[in-house]
Amino acid sequence: MMRQPTFLLVFTLNVILIVLFLAGCNKQQNPSSDSVLGSVNSATTAMAGGARIEKPFQQQLSGAECYGGGGGKYAGDVGFGFPSRSNRVLAFTIGPLSDRLSPGQENNRPYDGAGTYPNIGIALQSPNGKPIAGFGTITVNPDLQSGSFAFNDGSASGTWDCGRRL
Repeated sequence: MMRQPTFLLVFTLNVILIVLFLAGCNKQQNPSSDSVLGSVNSATTAMAGGARIEKPFQQQLSGAECYGGGGGKYAGDVGFGFPSRSNRVLAFTIGPLSDRLSPGQENNRPYDGAGTYPNIGIALQSPNGKPIAGFGTITVNPDLQSGSFAFNDGSASGTWDCGRRL
């Protein structure tokens, strides 16, 4: 008689643990201060700003997530995701990247404000889902929240705005 309630209790607990685990896997994780994305400012940051892709297709993106790497391993890096970090149609990182996924960017100068940043890996996703990637130049305007991007070969370009100062 005791085996059936014990079995049901164990079974129910296992189901609850599995559901909690799966819910945690789908939850957007906030980056730690040790990540290239740095600390999260607020949910409204993701809704502000946006980007305009002019080439190779035209698309207006609403929303931006722009993060400074803070100190430590990612000091001098600023990561950009449009319209968001988890749903990137346009993404790039300014600064020296030594993540082994960004060859040639380990010697890039750290982010230090307005100016032109060459040799930046830029990734786009076309409306049909095709990834487009290349190296290019990122320009940060004097307002320290907006700028432009262009692939070195001229195949992609546009503008971006973080919606807040970097």
